[in-house]
Amino acid sequence: MEHPSAHDPERQRRHRFILVWMLGTALWIAAMLIAEATIRPAPTFYVMGPLVFCVPTLGFVVGYLMFWRLR
Repeated sequence: MEHPSAHDPERQRRHRFILVWMLGTALWIAAMLIAEATIRPAPTFYVMGPLVFCVPTLGFVVGYLMFWRLR
């Protein structure tokens, strides 16, 4: 028996957005870790902290606003 909202296109778009954001965030953090390991002298927390935190957060906010606006 299928769930009634299994074919809800808005729900599928929301889930797809979350999956793409999670994958993008994981790849971004991996890239920042690789960059931090290869750059000498190593960048400080004040440089890497905002890059690691703010870029995925900004991506989520922009994606959510686009998703909310298209509703």
